[in-house]
Amino acid sequence: MAREYDWAMKYFPLWYRLHSEERYLIWISNEKESLVVDAEGFIPSFRDLTMVGQFAETNGILLESETPVLHDLDWVVAWRVARAVPVDCVEALGAWNLFRDVAASAPSKGIAFGKLSSELSGVYDKLFWGNNLPAMTPKGERYVPQWSPEETRSLAEVLSTGFDLFVSCVRNRP
Repeated sequence: MAREYDWAMKYFPLWYRLHSEERYLIWISNEKESLVVDAEGFIPSFRDLTMVGQFAETNGILLESETPVLHDLDWVVAWRVARAVPVDCVEALGAWNLFRDVAASAPSKGIAFGKLSSELSGVYDKLFWGNNLPAMTPKGERYVPQWSPEETRSLAEVLSTGFDLFVSCVRNRP
C-alpha cells in the first residue's frame, strides 16, 4: 500500500558507503531534515538508484534530480578505532549530520545520540569551520582545527553513538 508523503518536502537520494558497499537512502529536506522510514519503522537502504526510484514511485515520492554526495561511513568505522589518524572534517561532519537525520527519523531510538550531539556543539562547530566552505571562509584563508585529546574522545563518542544508531535503524532492501 502506497504511503502518503508531504509534497512540500523535497526528497533526495543519499549515497553512502559501509563495509565497502555503496548504497542509498532517501533524504527529506524540510524544516527538519530526516530520512524516509518504511512501514516497519526502519530506514530503507537500496543497492542502486534504480531501486530508489522504484520505491519512490511506488510510494508517491517525487525525487529531486541532484547528484548525491558520498557519505563514507567506512571512514567513521576506521577512525573511531584508530584515532591517531587526523580528523577529516568533511567526512566527520557529513557522518554527524547523517546521524542527526537518522535520529530525527527514529526519535525513540535517537535520544542518546541527540543528547550527546547537543552537548558537543563546540566539537561540531570545529568540524563545520574545518570544512572551509567557500561561502564561509574568507578568500585566501583556511581553518585547520587543532584537536585536544578530550575533543578527539568526544568526537569518537558521538560518531560511535551515531554509527550504532545508524546500524540499528537502517535495513537493506533486496
